[in-house]
Amino acid sequence: MAAARRHTAIHAPRVPAHNAWIDAESEAGRAYWEALQIVREWTKASHFALHDLAARRLGSPIAGRFWNEHNFVFRKADGLYYHGKGATPSWNGYSADDEGVGMTLIPLNMAEPVLVTRHRDRTEALGFAPHGAGRNMSRAAFVRANAGLTADELRDLHAPGIDVRSYCGVLDVSELPGAYKDAASVRAQIEKYDLAEVVDEIRPYGSIMAGDWLQDPPWRRKKRDAEAEAARD
Repeated sequence: MAAARRHTAIHAPRVPAHNAWIDAESEAGRAYWEALQIVREWTKASHFALHDLAARRLGSPIAGRFWNEHNFVFRKADGLYYHGKGATPSWNGYSADDEGVGMTLIPLNMAEPVLVTRHRDRTEALGFAPHGAGRNMSRAAFVRANAGLTADELRDLHAPGIDVRSYCGVLDVSELPGAYKDAASVRAQIEKYDLAEVVDEIRPYGSIMAGDWLQDPPWRRKKRDAEAEAARD
């Protein structure tokens, strides 16, 4: 951001700081693009590690593999960069590892199916489809609107029958389905505007989220446990 703001201050000083950008052909721009590719590869490898672990535990073979790549920056054959905020690519060959695959996943919310889709490349949508249901209200607004209910009550209200777990041990209620747009409406819009072809769905039994790490983050617990161990020694 510092590099982007310096660049924008010189070339477009009236542009607000939050809209700052980097010249893609500059040294900083090329370094940023390379860094994004590292992030992409790391994220994809993490997804596939989880897939492999699940397959081994279930004893199931992997018949095909694809993933959901969203909220990212994509470069098309026209040489332009497309910022897919709130969107996932829906055009064939959006990346080298999509060649010959042409499939992606569109999750809705933790209580609704994950859509398995084929690309449609609608020019009206610049080739993108939604990456999820999208927020209906901000995190803070949802928490305020439900201040009278406990986390367990909210979970049972918004995700009945779903095994919701939190890595941090504390449920982040702002991630519950009630904070998001109606999943059925989003799915209907995908089909109405032909943004992706839904060919199958994955029905959820549970959801593992990061949780509300601000309340008692793992690194704080680890430090606390280490201090307690040292005190016993």
